[in-house]
Amino acid sequence: MPLVSTATAATGKDVDGISCQTNEQTIFHIHAHLTIFVNGTPRQVPAGIGIPGAQAQSSARGPFISGGTCFYWLHTHAADGIIHIESRSSAPTPSATSSTSGASPSGRTR
Repeated sequence: MPLVSTATAATGKDVDGISCQTNEQTIFHIHAHLTIFVNGTPRQVPAGIGIPGAQAQSSARGPFISGGTCFYWLHTHAADGIIHIESRSSAPTPSATSSTSGASPSGRTR
């Protein structure tokens, strides 16, 4: 069961001074896996978080978000729990990572 719907999520507006970029960033690009449990039951992290106007393609593992209006520095391409963490510089600043870790572009908090 998905954790939330992404139907009304990100809009492409700046979040805490971080803009939504038209391309993915490659200077600093790492992946982290996130597993969320609600009352002991695992919940699916949806594809398309942090990608307004997400456009899905079919893949052998299910839908994959290959593009959209823009990409936030934290986003998901698939419902596999992989969070893409990106920056235009060699490493994200502490304020950029901490200010976005508790709130998604949709304004939802932990």
